[in-house]
Amino acid sequence: MRTWILVADSHCGRIFAQDARAGPLHAIVDFFNPMRDSAGAGWSLPARRPALERFGRQLLRALVAAHQQRAFERLVLVAPPVFLRVLRGLLGVELRACLSATVERNLTELDAADLSRYLAST
Repeated sequence: MRTWILVADSHCGRIFAQDARAGPLHAIVDFFNPMRDSAGAGWSLPARRPALERFGRQLLRALVAAHQQRAFERLVLVAPPVFLRVLRGLLGVELRACLSATVERNLTELDAADLSRYLAST
C-alpha cells in the first residue's frame, strides 16, 4: 500500500512517497509558499491565517489530484501545530478518508533518510 507523506510548515512543503511500510522514502515534489512573508512567525495568527490557508489549499489541491489518479492510498501529515490545524480544517472528505497519521512537529529540515528514521521511531 503506497503512502504519501506531506511535510510542511508555513514556508514550504515536501511530499515523500513510501511504497512499503518500512521502505525508504522518496521525495516527490517541493512547494514554496509565495506569500511566506505574510505567513511569517512575526505576524499574529489572525493576520497570517489567510496566507496559511492559501498555502494549505495549494498543498491539498496537489494531494487531491494525485489521490484521484490513485498515486497513494494512505496519507500522513507532518506539520507544526498551528499549520497542522489549518491543514486539518481544510481537508476534504476524500483526503480525510485516507489520512492514517498526523505528526505535530516541524520536520521540514529533515532529508528523506532522517525523516524515515524519525517516523519509524514514533
